[in-house]
Order: sequence, then C-alpha cells, then structure tokens
Amino acid sequence: MLSTRGFSMICIVFVSLGIVLAYYLQIEETNRYFGYKVLSLKIDNLLAITVSLLFVYFMIPRKVAKPSDFFFLFHLTFVIVPYSILYTIRGGEALSTYFLAFTVLIIPVIAVRISGEIASDYSLIIPKFINDRFFLVFVFFFCLVSVFYTLINPTLSAGFDLDTSYVRRLQGRDIYQQGTVISYLNATVMNGFIPFIAFVGVATKRAWLFFLSIVFCIVFYYILGVKSPLFSVFLSALVGFCVRKDRLHLIGGVLFLGLSFLFVVFFVEYSISGYSIAGDYIVRRAFTVPPFIMSAYFEFMFYDNSWGWSAWSGVGSEKPITFLVGEGFLDYKGLNANTNTFLYQLASNGVAGYSITVIFVSLFFGILDSSYKFRKNNLLIYVGFSYSLLIVEKNAFTALLSSGMALLFVLALVNGYGDDCHAKKRLSLK
Repeated sequence: MLSTRGFSMICIVFVSLGIVLAYYLQIEETNRYFGYKVLSLKIDNLLAITVSLLFVYFMIPRKVAKPSDFFFLFHLTFVIVPYSILYTIRGGEALSTYFLAFTVLIIPVIAVRISGEIASDYSLIIPKFINDRFFLVFVFFFCLVSVFYTLINPTLSAGFDLDTSYVRRLQGRDIYQQGTVISYLNATVMNGFIPFIAFVGVATKRAWLFFLSIVFCIVFYYILGVKSPLFSVFLSALVGFCVRKDRLHLIGGVLFLGLSFLFVVFFVEYSISGYSIAGDYIVRRAFTVPPFIMSAYFEFMFYDNSWGWSAWSGVGSEKPITFLVGEGFLDYKGLNANTNTFLYQLASNGVAGYSITVIFVSLFFGILDSSYKFRKNNLLIYVGFSYSLLIVEKNAFTALLSSGMALLFVLALVNGYGDDCHAKKRLSLK
C-alpha cells in the first residue's frame, strides 16, 4: 500500500510536470505578449527546482488536522511550487538571487510551523458568547444587503461575456470606489461571507444555502466580472463536505487529485484541438500568473534601482505597491499586481514590514490552533482555510479587514461549546 508520504511525493512531481508541460505546450506562446519567456532548464536550474521541491515535500502536511495546516497546503502548493518551477518566466535569473527569493518565501512556513508547535502545548479557552443561529443570520444579512445594492447599481457592461469581464471590473472600481462603505462590504461578502455560507450549507446538509451562495457569485460576476468567489465557494464546499463526513484529513489528497485531474483535462483538450480552455482560464491563472508577478516583484526590488526600493523601508510612495509594480514597472495600464502577503510587505515596507507580517501571521494561526485544540469547533477550520487562501494573493492585514476575516475570526472564537467541550463535538449549525 502506498504511504501518505509516497502519495504526496507523486502528487508534487505530477503537478510540477503538469505546470512545465502546460507552459511549454500553450501558455508561454499565448502569453508572450505579456512578457512570458521560454523557460531555462539548465542543470543548475533543475538542481534549484529539485532542492525546492524537496523542501515542499518535507513541509507539506500529510493530513489536515488543524487550521494552520491550510496555510502550509496553500502557500506551498500555490506560491512556492509554481515559483520554483517557473522562476525564469521573465528571463534569466541568477541562482543566488533565486535562493534569496526562495528564502523570503519559506521563512513564513518555518515561522508558522514553530508557532504551531508552541500552540500545541496550550488550549486557548474563551467562553461562548453567541450561538450558531446568530452567527449565520449575521453573515447572511450582510450578504443580502451587498447583493441587493449591487443589483440596483450595475455596471454599464453588465453581462456574462468572459471577454468583457475585465471591463466590468474596471467599471466596478469607478462605481464602488476604494475606501467607501459599499466597496468594503462587497469585498467582505465576496471573499469571506459567501464562501462561508457555502461551507455551512454543505457541512450541515442545507443544499439551499450552497446553491444560494452560487447565485450570489453569479450576480457579482454578472455585474462586476469577478470570478474568484465561485472558485472559493467550491473549495469551501469541499471543506464543508469533509467536515460533515469527518474526513478533514483527506483535504490535501483531494486537492492534489483535483489538480492532477485539471492537468489531465488540459492534456486531453490540447491533444484534441491544440488548445485548452482549462489551460487558458485555470492553469494559467493559478500557476503561471503568480510566479510571473512574483518574479516582477523580485526584479523590481533586486535589479531595478530607479524605483528607490530600500531593504529597510521599502518604497516611499503614496501609490500602492500593487499598482506601482503593475502599472509602473510592468507598464500595464490598470494592472493591480497582487501577490502573496509576505512579498507584498517586503516590497512595500521593507524587512521591517515583512518581519511584522511573518510574526503576525504566525501568531494568528497559533491562536487558531490553540483555540481549535480546545473547542474542536469547525468554524475555526473555515477561518484557517479561508484566510490561508486569501493571503496567497492578498496583504495579510487587508485580508483580515476587507475580506471579513477579522470579523469571522472574532465570531468564531466566541462561538463554541464552552469550558465543558468534548473532543468529539463538531459544528452544530442546524
């Protein structure tokens, strides 16, 4: 029988090969206009990739058993693996620079692991202040307010056309300007509350909640051209299903099998028509855009002195670093070049901002793990899952505030089973 460790290794290798082949067969050519380059796979590059994947192999959780395990799963799978495979996506990069960049990405993994080991020795006990019904009604109310307001204030190009989705997003920024209450509410609902409803719906066998979350996603895609909430909804539903079946430990395997199936679909499509829709809309977005943006950030910091980046203070600019890199460095109008929270902070605020973020994220997951050890409340599992997914491409502090994670985090901490909690109790929303 194949061991868990052996299965993990096979999955990591298969996904890595899938990324390389998909890039060579289609993605590099169709995105050459954006700056994608032919990969360099010399012996030193292959050595760097091998060392990186071995680190992933030893650090990735064999099973998901606590909230912080989602951080390892997502950060390693969607940040470190793609970057390690495609770090020459923008052209040549010195091996010494690569390992410096790799170190920037792995320090948070080590820090969260240490925090988790410490948290395992303690149980954070917080009395129960709210019940399950209040939690769900509270979240559901704000979803309805956000969706209704968006429906009565649509964009001019509202529709289901994929080609105009980017136009709808730009028009949405004009209508729902950053910093306004409705902009904050929409971000909270799309990124945190709607996936939460899907999670609860599947975890508690209430199909109407799950289908309603899909309807909400369709509304936001129709008006704002946003596709990511639907992806989050299905992932949240998957986590909810595993919670319901008491099979949370299988999440990692299911994720890797799903990714493997995605690459199989790509190869079947490509072999039939010479073009893959899955490759263009899913593989490209999930596995090639992030390393391209990360490479741009590292080039912005380490090679181009014209932007005045300092290792100690970052960039002294009023313009957000995501637009400074997207519109300025990459010269792509309107590009909001989001990247993982740790690289974002290093580029924006230097080593100090990076260090604070690493410590903050480590403490956040330490608190989650410690509280979950006592309560076994799977609402904490959802917070760990959702926050881990968000910080793959968002600032850790922004994700807490504008995605509703801070609110869900506090509500989850004070929703539970009290001091007489038994280890076998699970989510009780009914």
